[in-house]
Amino acid sequence: MFGSKSIKIHEPKCLEKWKIENERLPKDRRMPEPVKPEVIKDSPGPGEDAITGPKSKELPELDAEAEAAYRCHLKNLVPCQYCQRTFNPDRVMVHENACIERPKKRKRPARRR
Repeated sequence: MFGSKSIKIHEPKCLEKWKIENERLPKDRRMPEPVKPEVIKDSPGPGEDAITGPKSKELPELDAEAEAAYRCHLKNLVPCQYCQRTFNPDRVMVHENACIERPKKRKRPARRR
Protein backbone atom coordinates (compact mmCIF):
# COMPACT_ATOMS: atom_id res chain seq x y z
CA MET A 1 0.00 0.00 0.00
CA PHE A 2 1.32 3.41 -0.91
CA GLY A 3 0.86 6.61 1.05
CA SER A 4 -0.44 9.82 -0.49
CA LYS A 5 3.10 11.11 -1.11
CA SER A 6 4.82 7.95 -2.30
CA ILE A 7 2.10 7.03 -4.81
CA LYS A 8 3.07 10.11 -6.85
CA ILE A 9 6.60 8.69 -7.09
CA HIS A 10 5.45 5.13 -7.70
CA GLU A 11 3.01 5.73 -10.57
CA PRO A 12 5.42 7.25 -13.14
CA LYS A 13 8.15 4.70 -12.34
CA CYS A 14 5.68 1.83 -12.55
CA LEU A 15 4.32 3.05 -15.90
CA GLU A 16 7.87 3.48 -17.24
CA LYS A 17 8.71 -0.11 -16.21
CA TRP A 18 5.47 -1.35 -17.80
CA LYS A 19 6.28 0.41 -21.10
CA ILE A 20 9.76 -1.17 -21.21
CA GLU A 21 8.32 -4.64 -20.57
CA ASN A 22 5.56 -4.07 -23.13
CA GLU A 23 8.10 -3.04 -25.79
CA ARG A 24 9.94 -6.35 -25.29
CA LEU A 25 6.83 -8.31 -26.28
CA PRO A 26 6.20 -9.33 -29.89
CA LYS A 27 4.11 -6.72 -31.72
CA ASP A 28 1.00 -8.91 -31.74
CA ARG A 29 1.24 -9.40 -27.95
CA ARG A 30 1.68 -5.74 -26.95
CA MET A 31 -1.03 -4.27 -24.77
CA PRO A 32 -2.61 -0.82 -24.61
CA GLU A 33 -1.46 1.35 -21.74
CA PRO A 34 -3.13 0.39 -18.43
CA VAL A 35 -6.11 2.43 -17.27
CA LYS A 36 -5.38 4.56 -14.23
CA PRO A 37 -7.99 4.22 -11.47
CA GLU A 38 -10.20 7.19 -10.76
CA VAL A 39 -8.69 9.35 -8.00
CA ILE A 40 -10.94 9.29 -4.97
CA LYS A 41 -9.09 11.64 -2.66
CA ASP A 42 -5.70 13.37 -3.10
CA SER A 43 -4.78 14.18 0.47
CA PRO A 44 -6.46 14.01 3.86
CA GLY A 45 -8.08 17.11 5.26
CA PRO A 46 -8.47 18.10 8.92
CA GLY A 47 -9.96 15.25 10.93
CA GLU A 48 -9.20 12.74 8.16
CA ASP A 49 -6.85 9.83 7.78
CA ALA A 50 -4.80 9.23 4.59
CA ILE A 51 -5.94 5.61 4.43
CA THR A 52 -9.57 5.70 5.49
CA GLY A 53 -10.49 9.31 4.61
CA PRO A 54 -12.99 11.13 6.85
CA LYS A 55 -13.24 9.72 10.36
CA SER A 56 -17.01 9.42 9.95
CA LYS A 57 -16.77 7.45 6.69
CA GLU A 58 -19.25 4.61 6.58
CA LEU A 59 -18.61 1.11 5.28
CA PRO A 60 -20.93 1.41 2.23
CA GLU A 61 -18.77 4.27 0.89
CA LEU A 62 -15.68 2.13 1.31
CA ASP A 63 -17.47 -0.61 -0.61
CA ALA A 64 -18.11 1.85 -3.46
CA GLU A 65 -14.40 2.71 -3.56
CA ALA A 66 -13.48 -0.97 -3.62
CA GLU A 67 -15.99 -1.53 -6.41
CA ALA A 68 -14.45 1.29 -8.47
CA ALA A 69 -10.96 -0.17 -7.98
CA TYR A 70 -12.22 -3.62 -8.97
CA ARG A 71 -13.84 -2.29 -12.17
CA CYS A 72 -10.57 -0.59 -13.09
CA HIS A 73 -8.74 -3.88 -12.46
CA LEU A 74 -11.14 -5.71 -14.79
CA LYS A 75 -10.48 -3.20 -17.60
CA ASN A 76 -6.78 -4.04 -17.47
CA LEU A 77 -7.21 -7.82 -17.81
CA VAL A 78 -6.23 -9.49 -21.08
CA PRO A 79 -8.21 -12.35 -22.70
CA CYS A 80 -6.57 -15.62 -23.70
CA GLN A 81 -6.57 -15.88 -27.50
CA TYR A 82 -7.84 -19.47 -27.29
CA CYS A 83 -10.42 -19.67 -24.48
CA GLN A 84 -11.13 -15.94 -23.82
CA ARG A 85 -10.51 -16.25 -20.06
CA THR A 86 -8.99 -13.04 -18.73
CA PHE A 87 -5.65 -12.69 -16.94
CA ASN A 88 -3.23 -10.07 -15.74
CA PRO A 89 -1.13 -8.96 -18.73
CA ASP A 90 2.03 -10.57 -17.36
CA ARG A 91 0.32 -13.96 -16.87
CA VAL A 92 -1.69 -14.44 -20.07
CA MET A 93 1.27 -15.83 -22.05
CA VAL A 94 1.95 -18.43 -19.35
CA HIS A 95 -1.69 -19.52 -19.49
CA GLU A 96 -1.76 -19.65 -23.29
CA ASN A 97 1.15 -22.10 -23.30
CA ALA A 98 -0.93 -24.53 -21.22
CA CYS A 99 -4.46 -23.63 -22.36
CA ILE A 100 -6.54 -26.73 -23.08
CA GLU A 101 -8.38 -24.85 -25.87
CA ARG A 102 -5.09 -24.29 -27.70
CA PRO A 103 -4.96 -26.16 -31.02
CA LYS A 104 -2.71 -29.20 -30.85
CA LYS A 105 0.37 -29.27 -33.03
CA ARG A 106 0.34 -32.10 -35.54
CA LYS A 107 2.92 -34.72 -34.79
CA ARG A 108 4.97 -35.87 -37.74
CA PRO A 109 5.14 -39.60 -38.29
CA ALA A 110 8.38 -41.26 -37.19
CA ARG A 111 10.98 -41.72 -39.89
CA ARG A 112 11.58 -45.23 -41.08
CA ARG A 113 15.10 -46.37 -41.76
